[in-house]
Formats: sequence, structure tokens, C-alpha cells
Amino acid sequence: MYTEGFEQWMKANKNMGAPLNDLSRGIMDIYRRIAQQNVEIMTDNFELLTDQFKRLSSIRRPEDLLSLPKEIINEDVTASIQTMQKCIHSAIETIEECSKLFSSVTPQDLQFHPGKIVEKAEKHERERERERR
Repeated sequence: MYTEGFEQWMKANKNMGAPLNDLSRGIMDIYRRIAQQNVEIMTDNFELLTDQFKRLSSIRRPEDLLSLPKEIINEDVTASIQTMQKCIHSAIETIEECSKLFSSVTPQDLQFHPGKIVEKAEKHERERERERR
């Protein structure tokens, strides 16, 4: 009945399996790298924060009460700039990796339309109905 459409559907799915597997591996590598970088950033920020709290809790002189917060703010600004640089660098790497993943896609790969398969199957069915009459 719909064997022609089913065969085309099977061929299309068979040919789409390997590229989709490659795409999913590439995306998982990107996610893994981003997650690892986020953990590193959080670890660095946590270490900086604990160090700053230790220094704030060890203030003994009134002069330190005025100078230490200024140093801490400078450290925070520097750390924020470094984190932003890491994030921008990571975004650029991600864009490059995505462009590599999608560079092998051709316009012919994007021309698969399930609707055409259904149309052919319906046309085939109509022809069989005419033959029966």
C-alpha cells in the first residue's frame, strides 16, 4: 500500500543517522567544555571570596578597615574582567565548533520533505484504487 513512501522514509532516516550522531557528539563536547569552564570559574570565585572574608575577619587596625575594602573591590573588578574574557573566548570557540559541525551540511541535505513522501504514497494509493475499478 504505502511501500514506496515507507522505503523512501527508511532511506532518508538511514542516511540521517550518522550525521545526527556526529552532531550530537559535537554538541555534547561543547556542553562538556562549557560546564567544565563554569566549574573552574565558580571554584576561582569561591576561593577569592573565602580569601577576602579571611582578610576582612582579620582586621586589627582602623586603617585596614578603610584600605582593605578598596583592595577587595579592585580584586573583584579584575576577577570580573578576567571572567568576562574567559566567557567571550569560550563563546568564540563555541561558534567556531558549531561552524565546523554545520560546514558539511549541503543544500541537498536540507531538501528532505516528509510531505513529499506522503504525497507520493497518496498518489500511489489513488493509482491502485483506479486499477481496482
